[in-house]
Amino acid sequence: MGESNTFASGKHLELESKKILITGASRGLGLATACAFAAEGASLMLCARNEDTLKQAQELVSDHLAGSATVNYIVADVSAPDQVADAVETTVDKLGGLDVLFANAGVYGPKGPIESVNMDEWIKALNINLLGVV
Repeated sequence: MGESNTFASGKHLELESKKILITGASRGLGLATACAFAAEGASLMLCARNEDTLKQAQELVSDHLAGSATVNYIVADVSAPDQVADAVETTVDKLGGLDVLFANAGVYGPKGPIESVNMDEWIKALNINLLGVV
């Protein structure tokens, strides 16, 4: 999350006034992307499962806002279709539309020999990582 809001090629993202929903926005790549998009003047809806980390992310992203950009957040689990629908509807209502979806939410899921992996946790990871994008 450096000071520059350009790619290595020197090109800007050209996101001024775009309305963007970012899933998995409370840390890592999602948070770094949110800061970069905010610096380009995009209005954002940050989405993740934990409200405390979303509040912290919103504060951090707010420091990068350019122009008339805004940053909001919504708690949602991308593996739950009703929560995803609510996140999209809330984004459209609060931002006045939706131009870009940055589908970044993901989890590591269980690891190990198949006989020792909890099948419910494995299915949950699939629902987040594969179906959550849809």
